Amino acid sequence: MRPKANPVAWIESAHSPAKITPLRGGAGIVSSLADPFNVDTDRIDRPMNRFDEPSRTGFLSRAFSFLGWACFAFGVALSGMAVGIFIAEWVRTPDNGSVTFIIGERWINAFAALIPFGEGFKEYWFHSFWMNFTTHFPGIVVGSLLSLFLWVALSMNAAWQNCLLFPVAMRRIGYRILALLVYLILAWLEYHNEFLIRQWIAFLPLGVVFFLVGSAMSRTQTEALPVERKNPLQSEVDPRVPLLILSILCLMRFWDWYNVCWMRHNHFYSQAYDLGLMTHVMNRFVTGHGLTSSLLISGGSFLGHHFSPILFLIAPFSFFCPHPETLLLFQSGLVAFAAIPLYFFARTYLKSNWVGFAAACMYLYLPGLSNGVYGDFHAICFTPFLLFWLAAEVVRGRSRRLWIVLALLLCVQENMCIYALFLGLFFATHKAFRRTGLMVSGISVIAGLLIFLVFQPMLRTDTDLGYGFAHRYKDFLPDAGPTDAGMWDIFKGVITQPGTVLSLLFDDTRRGVFKLFWRGPLYLPLVNPAGWLILFPVLENSLSSEAFIHEWGGHYGIGPASLTALAMVAGLGLLGRIRPLRDRFVPVGFTLLASSVIWALKKAHLPYSIYLMSIYFATPLPSDTPDTSRVLLEEIPPGSSVSALSYYVPHLTHQDKLYELPPGEPLAIGEIVDSSAPNFDLLEPDVGWPDYLVYNPETPDGNKWHNLWFYNRDRALEWLDWLQAQGIYRQFYPKPVGEETETPIVILKRVENRE
Repeated sequence: MRPKANPVAWIESAHSPAKITPLRGGAGIVSSLADPFNVDTDRIDRPMNRFDEPSRTGFLSRAFSFLGWACFAFGVALSGMAVGIFIAEWVRTPDNGSVTFIIGERWINAFAALIPFGEGFKEYWFHSFWMNFTTHFPGIVVGSLLSLFLWVALSMNAAWQNCLLFPVAMRRIGYRILALLVYLILAWLEYHNEFLIRQWIAFLPLGVVFFLVGSAMSRTQTEALPVERKNPLQSEVDPRVPLLILSILCLMRFWDWYNVCWMRHNHFYSQAYDLGLMTHVMNRFVTGHGLTSSLLISGGSFLGHHFSPILFLIAPFSFFCPHPETLLLFQSGLVAFAAIPLYFFARTYLKSNWVGFAAACMYLYLPGLSNGVYGDFHAICFTPFLLFWLAAEVVRGRSRRLWIVLALLLCVQENMCIYALFLGLFFATHKAFRRTGLMVSGISVIAGLLIFLVFQPMLRTDTDLGYGFAHRYKDFLPDAGPTDAGMWDIFKGVITQPGTVLSLLFDDTRRGVFKLFWRGPLYLPLVNPAGWLILFPVLENSLSSEAFIHEWGGHYGIGPASLTALAMVAGLGLLGRIRPLRDRFVPVGFTLLASSVIWALKKAHLPYSIYLMSIYFATPLPSDTPDTSRVLLEEIPPGSSVSALSYYVPHLTHQDKLYELPPGEPLAIGEIVDSSAPNFDLLEPDVGWPDYLVYNPETPDGNKWHNLWFYNRDRALEWLDWLQAQGIYRQFYPKPVGEETETPIVILKRVENRE
C-alpha cells in the first residue's frame, strides 16, 4: 500500500536549501529564494536611478523622486504635444487657415469650461504669445493625453508578468518616446515652407520610435518571463484589447462619415444619381411596386441594371424609415465597421493581433474610401464588409458560413463575381487554402455567367447590351459601336490589344490614381506578387474610357479600396516571412500605419484633413436656404410626378414619379430636331409632362443643369419661360401675387384641360 502523503513534509523538503538550484550567474541560495522565477535580481533590487527606487530615509528623498517622475511625465506629454502640433501644421494650408483657427478657438472654449479657473486660462491664452498656437490646440491636448496614456499602457504591457519591472519599463519606454520631440523642429520647418517636409520625413521619426519602443518592450518582457516559459507568443496581449480599440475607432469613423453625409445631403450637395435613385427604388419597393423607378431611363427592374438582391436586406428599415438618411446611415456603418472582419482575417493570416490591427486601421485611412462614402448611396457599400468576411472565413477553415457569405457577396452587384473569382485564386496559391480557393473561384464563374447571360437580360426591358457597361470601354471597341458589343467583345479586345492596355495603365492620370491609393502604405499592396491576383479586378475601373470611373471617383473607389486592403495584408504576409522583419513585425506594421495616416491627412477627404470635409459640407449652397427642404416637402402634394434639378431629387423621393429637369429624353414631334434649336414646340418629353417642375434660377451653371436635353443652364431657363408663355405650366410657388419667400426656389404646375 502506498504510504499516506505528508503535505507539510513535502513543502519543507521542496523548499529546503538542498533542493534549490543556484542561478547561472552564481547568485546563490539567497538570490534564488528572493527570485523564484530566475530573474536577474540585481537589476530589480538596486535603484535604477535616483527616482526609480526612492530611499526610505526621509521626506526630502521622496520629494525628489516625485519631482523626477513628474519631469519625466512632462517630457513624455511634451513629446505627444510635438506630434500634435506637427499634425495640426501638416493639415493647415493658406485656404483652411482661418477655419482651423476657429476650430482651435472652440477647443479652447470647451477646455476652459472643463477646468478650474477656465476663464482666466482663456483670457491668458488669447492675450499672450500662446495665441499663435490656437490652431494647434487640438493637437496639443490630444497629443499630450494620448502620449501619457500610451506610455503607461505600453509599460504595463511590457511588465505585466512582473510588476517589479514596471518602473523599469516606464523609464525605458519613456526615454524612447522623448525622441518625438524632433517633431517640434519639423513643425517649425513646415510652418515656414509648406512643401519642404515630405511624406517619408514626416513619418520617419514615428517609425524609429516604434522600433525603439518595440525593442524596449521585448527586452522587458524577456526579463519578466520565467526562463523555462520564455515564448514570443507570451508577449501578445489579450486579442480582445486590439479588437476593442479598433471597434472604438470604427465607431468614431462611422460617426464622422455619417455626420458629413448628413450635412452633405441636407445642404443640397447630394444628387439624383445615385442617392435620389436608390432611395426612390427602395420607397417603390416597400410600397409594392418592385425595385423600379422612373429615374431608370431605359426602364425595367433595377436588378437589370445592377444585380443587387442584397437590397432586400435593408427593405425593412426603408419601410419604417423611408428617407435618404437611412441609406446613408447603412453606407457609413458598413464601410466603417468592415475594418472588424478585416482585422479577423489579418490577425489569422499574419499570426499577429497588433499587425492585424495596424492593417485594419490602414484600411480606414485609404484615400478614396471617404469619397466613396460621401458620393451618395450605392449597393457596392456592402462590398468591403462581405469581402473581408469571406477572406476571414477562408483562413478560418471548415466554416459553413463561408458559402453564406459568398452568396451574399455575389448578390451585392454583378461585378462581385470578378472580385470573388480572383480572391479565390489568391487563396489557391496557398497550399492550406487551395481547395477552398478553387471552389470559391468556380462558384464565382458560374454565378457570373448566370447573372450576365440569364438574369440581367431577363430583368431589363431595354435589350441594348451596351447600356451601363460596354460604352465604358470604347478604347477596345474601335470597329463596332458600344451598343453592338457585349462582355465577350470587350474581353476579346483586352486580350488582343495588350499595347492599349499598357498605354492606358501607365498614362499620367491612372498612375496618379495608383499613387493616391498605394503610396500611403509605401506601395505595400504591390509587395506580394500573389497579391496582384487580388488587385486584378481594379482593371475593370482602370481600363474604362470614362474619367470618373478610371479615376476611382465616388462610389467607384470603394471596390478598389477594398481590394487594396486585402492586398496590403498579402504584402504584410510576405514581409512576415523575412526573418529580420518577422522579429520586428509589430513595429513594421505600425510604421506603415503611420505612413498611411500622414499621407491620408494630405490626400484623403477625411473629416479632419487639409480638405476639412466636415467644414466644407457644413456650409449650405449659396443658392439655397434651409427653408428649401420645407418647401419641397409641404408645397408639392404626395403621389405626384415631379421633374426637378438633380440636387433637389433626393429630397423628393416620397413622390410617385421622379425625373431630372427636363424630364426623360427629348422626343421630337413631327420630325427629329436638335434640342439646341429655337423651336421648343417640336420637343416633348418621352415620359409625358410631369405634374410639377422644380428649379432654382439662381443655381449656377454646372452638373446640376446637365441632363439629356440641353446641358446648359441658360438654354434650360429659356425653355422654362417658354413653357409658361405657352400656358403649358403656370407658376405655383411662389405665388404670382408677389408673396415674399425665404428661398429662391420656383415650382411650376402643369395646367390641366388647357385649350
